[in-house]
Amino acid sequence: MTNIRRELQAAAGVGGAGLDVEDVFKILVYAGDNSTRTFVTGLDLLNDGGLVLNKVFRGVADDSALVDTERGAGQNLFTNKQDDQDGVGGLTAFTSTGYTTNAWTIWNGLDSYDYLSYSFRKEPGFFDVVKWAGDSTTRDIAHNLGSTPGCIWIKCYDTNSTDWVVWHKGIPLDYIYLNSDAVAAAAGYTRDVNSATFEVTDLGNENETGRNYVAYVFGHDDESFGPSGDESIIYCGTTGGNFTLPWEPQFFLVKSEGYTTDWQLVDSMHGLFGYDSLTSPTWEPNQRQEEDTSPSNDIFVQARGGGVGSFAGTGIYIAIRRPMREPSAATEVYSEVAYSGDNTADRAITVGTIFSDTGSTAWDGLYLSNRLNATYVTRWQPRILGKYFEAANSDALYASNDTDYQFMDKITGDAAYQNETGTNYLSSFFQRAYKFLDLCPYTGTATASGETFPHSLGVAPEMVIYKKYTAAPLQDWYVTHKDLTDWDYFLKMNEDDAQAQDSTAVGSAAPTASVFSVGDGTTGQETNGNGFGFIAHCMATLAGISKVGSYSGTGSAVNVACGFSAGARFIMIKRADSTGDWFIFSTVQGIVAGNDAYYILNTFSPQVTGVDYIDPLSAGFTVTAAAPVGLNDSGGTYIFWAIA
Repeated sequence: MTNIRRELQAAAGVGGAGLDVEDVFKILVYAGDNSTRTFVTGLDLLNDGGLVLNKVFRGVADDSALVDTERGAGQNLFTNKQDDQDGVGGLTAFTSTGYTTNAWTIWNGLDSYDYLSYSFRKEPGFFDVVKWAGDSTTRDIAHNLGSTPGCIWIKCYDTNSTDWVVWHKGIPLDYIYLNSDAVAAAAGYTRDVNSATFEVTDLGNENETGRNYVAYVFGHDDESFGPSGDESIIYCGTTGGNFTLPWEPQFFLVKSEGYTTDWQLVDSMHGLFGYDSLTSPTWEPNQRQEEDTSPSNDIFVQARGGGVGSFAGTGIYIAIRRPMREPSAATEVYSEVAYSGDNTADRAITVGTIFSDTGSTAWDGLYLSNRLNATYVTRWQPRILGKYFEAANSDALYASNDTDYQFMDKITGDAAYQNETGTNYLSSFFQRAYKFLDLCPYTGTATASGETFPHSLGVAPEMVIYKKYTAAPLQDWYVTHKDLTDWDYFLKMNEDDAQAQDSTAVGSAAPTASVFSVGDGTTGQETNGNGFGFIAHCMATLAGISKVGSYSGTGSAVNVACGFSAGARFIMIKRADSTGDWFIFSTVQGIVAGNDAYYILNTFSPQVTGVDYIDPLSAGFTVTAAAPVGLNDSGGTYIFWAIA
């Protein structure tokens, strides 16, 4: 945010109004390249100030480094050490769009290293960095948060052998160390923390004469963000297992205050999964190590919180909201690439960015992979589950994963399944985004009268695709859509069946801007079996970007207007009133005035070529007179999802 914008907000008496979490926080995932490098986060750390926390999480065990704008570029502190700051470099400069680094191992070492980077920009209600010179008194330190902090990290940065003191609102009479797995200790006094100041003591870890200190001040549930200035983006709470939030987090740091356990940090870019039978990889800020793929506590997230499995005692945590901004272009939410296999193990396939900035980061949405010229099934992977389904059958989530989908601009193909010589592939990426697409894991309850579960789409979904992903009995893919007869009607994505009616399977209530409906779970387990894991894919129309709709077949050419200006890049079509396959068209396959290739979701079959069933139309797409009854039968009803 520019200083002018900050001044205007201050004059209006509003802190974060108009700001989304993307304006103040960014996670990057990148591969090191042993070079001087510029990272674009979209955050103006140069003028607004802030902090970058960096960790090499795969490839080598190393420290996690912190550089802030108060102490200056190149001055590293380490979350796992008592050491004073180390001015060896790493982050060499803050910029108006991010920061630059050199080739120091911790920041951008060798090509084989994988890195995580978290950028926190100073902003009232969210985060602040302050420093002071110690004077051996108990005194108040001013901060600019504008609201009462939820957590504060304090570190002496010019003397060795001092721990990181952490105060958290969940244990206000105690303190705990960031660089240790030790339990919380009684402070022996009540620390005054308010919207303008926080108190430090004359102790060596906080305010000793001759020493200098820095504090990282985290906000808590300040509802001054979002378009109307009434939403929060950071929450500091406690948990003994499951936890409830106003939203789904993308960053979650937790520590048991009463047991000797490590701190655990998980994030959605590195891999933060949505059900407690899946293990989100973590890293421990108090340890010098690589990622932990089998942590002692399984952390998962859902639309309004999540949980920590096998958790000991009470945990204190910091949670930061997942991205909340409405996209402004279809290129921000959809990307596709076709490539030919070469049988190289772990081959990196460049797919291009689906983000508006150029910083390396991971996609956080839905991935479809299809072997175009081989008899195979489309793989369907929601990133929040970490593994994949097969779209043409009712199988549960596959336990193994043959592809590493870690990075924004690359997928890494296994030779047997994603990169076979002589086989052509199509990969499609759909980003989770406000008003476009949300992915919602939930645990069934078998409530006899049906149930609703929350989503974060921000508007009422117009199409919902349900899939059970845990153990037998297996369940089909159930699809509800605003243009079926009613919300108790459904299609099956793995079948060519016509729509059917069954409120016990899918519920009967229309989705709202906050929840979607499921079946009762007692008659069957289609969408709500007790204790089983499910995921709902929620789609909506976003003007100029996506369209959830329907059309009537005529047997002649049908122009389908979607509100686009340059035509559709991706189209999914299914006949609703009779049998018909699920057709997938895309510009990589060809949406042209001549022949257009397509593939079918619900069959094990290769791409079909040499036919002209669809033509380009600037406002959407045209279904041609040559199209079969599965696409254009006179009087037929067809539902679709299209992306500009």
